[in-house]
Amino acid sequence: MTTLNKKCRLGPAEQFSAVTHFLDASFVYGSEQLLADSLRLRQGGLLKTQKTKDGRHFLPNSKEPTKDCDVESEDSVCYEAGDGRVNQHPGVAIIHTLFLREHNRIAGILQGLNSHWDDNRLYLEAKRIVIAIWQHITYIEWLPLVLGEYFVGDIL
Repeated sequence: MTTLNKKCRLGPAEQFSAVTHFLDASFVYGSEQLLADSLRLRQGGLLKTQKTKDGRHFLPNSKEPTKDCDVESEDSVCYEAGDGRVNQHPGVAIIHTLFLREHNRIAGILQGLNSHWDDNRLYLEAKRIVIAIWQHITYIEWLPLVLGEYFVGDIL
């Protein structure tokens, strides 16, 4: 996949790969430890969110929107996620939000079932489950629709 350079200036397209080629949900967790750590709340295995007045949880806002997004104002909406492309299209942000909420929902259930687990264990176990969900959706639900049941049956 290619992209034009930032700020939409004319020029050649640049190759980019923002996340890994593995089905590891790195769009939620990041593909580098520093980013993954910055997305964690470090409490109850949860990921950071921003909470709206009506109690809904969304992706956290970037602390540096002019650096992280193609915006000119620090007041612009710009989200933080495991994949920097989160701000390129509302549909992408929605998928990221959905999986962030699912991670936190699962971490909450795990904490209720395993009160002796620390933050790190809760985070890692919730992450493993979310990755399994992402792989299931991709292999069992999406690929058969795109490639056809017959072809997928031969390769899986």
